[in-house]
Amino acid sequence: MIIELVVLFFLVYGSYTDLRTYHASPGVVMAIFLSSMFLIQAGTSEPIWILRDAIAVLMLILFVISWATKQLGGADVQIITPLMLTFELIPLMIFLGTMTISAMTIGVISKRKIPYFIPITIAFITATFIF
Repeated sequence: MIIELVVLFFLVYGSYTDLRTYHASPGVVMAIFLSSMFLIQAGTSEPIWILRDAIAVLMLILFVISWATKQLGGADVQIITPLMLTFELIPLMIFLGTMTISAMTIGVISKRKIPYFIPITIAFITATFIF
C-alpha cells in the first residue's frame, strides 16, 4: 500500500505540473516508472510472477536506454506502459476504461487540450483504491 501511495503522489504531482505547464517533467516520469517497478516486484513467487519479474527487468533496461536516447514516446506512453504491468486483468481493464472515459469527459467539458496526467491519475486511483 505504501508503494501505491508513492506512485499516486508522483501522479498527482505530475498532474499538477502538467495542468500548469502542459509539460511533464522527465524526473517525474522516471520516478513513476521506477516506483511502479516495485509494484510489479511485489507479487508472489508463482510462475506467472516470475515471468512478470523478467519482463519488468527487461522493460527497465529498455526503458532506460530508450529514455536516455530520446527514442521513447510522449510522457503518457512512458507512464502508461509500466503502470499496465502492475494490474491483474480485471483492474487493468478498469484502468484502461476509466482512463479513456475520463479523458473523453474532460475533453468534452473543457473543450481544449487536456493534460494526459489527469486521466491517468484518475484511472490509477479507480483501479487501485476503489476496485
